Amino acid sequence: MANRQWHSDQHERQRGNLEPGHRTRRRRAGEQDTDSSERRCEHVAVVKRYVPHRNVYRGAEQLNKLIPSIQEVHDAIDAKAREFKDVVKIGRTHLQDATPLTVGQEMSGWASLLERDIERLRMAMPGLLDLAIGGTAVGTGLNSHPEFGERAARKIAELTGLPFRSHPNKFAALSAHDELVFASGAEKTLAVSLMKIANDIRWLASGPRCGLVN
Repeated sequence: MANRQWHSDQHERQRGNLEPGHRTRRRRAGEQDTDSSERRCEHVAVVKRYVPHRNVYRGAEQLNKLIPSIQEVHDAIDAKAREFKDVVKIGRTHLQDATPLTVGQEMSGWASLLERDIERLRMAMPGLLDLAIGGTAVGTGLNSHPEFGERAARKIAELTGLPFRSHPNKFAALSAHDELVFASGAEKTLAVSLMKIANDIRWLASGPRCGLVN
């Protein structure tokens, strides 16, 4: 992009129409790709997966459903836990028959896991809404308009329908990925919970004496 601007500048200089100034400043409007594309897009992409919203871009009306979808699974399991609260089944410890419990008690444990997973995902949201926009290359905001970060964040919030904002400390925002790491941990914990629930259901068909197949 900067090279393309350089060639354009050469032509304008020959015509005497170009005022002094660096090509990067003119082409990028004082911004850097570090905070304007990489860090901003990472956060926007993750947040759009977490919460339901309608993208205002033409033709794009996909509802993003991570938290609502997990909430739906939780509600279904919780309803079944109440429905089967008096149905007694064998317990399972290390793939062996163990102390009996009710189906409702076992399923209440699954519902609790998902409830806490949803809370972890929601805890990750505030940090993801902070964008590095306006910090330019290293966080100083050098060569950028002093109001660029706030204005750009407001525009992104307007376009996405999500409350994005400019990070209060651009040095932290540009030098680390802590918010993304935290969100990744929440997602991995959710994945482990879902795998545990699936395995619990699968082991219902195991013996030695009380498997469904026996």
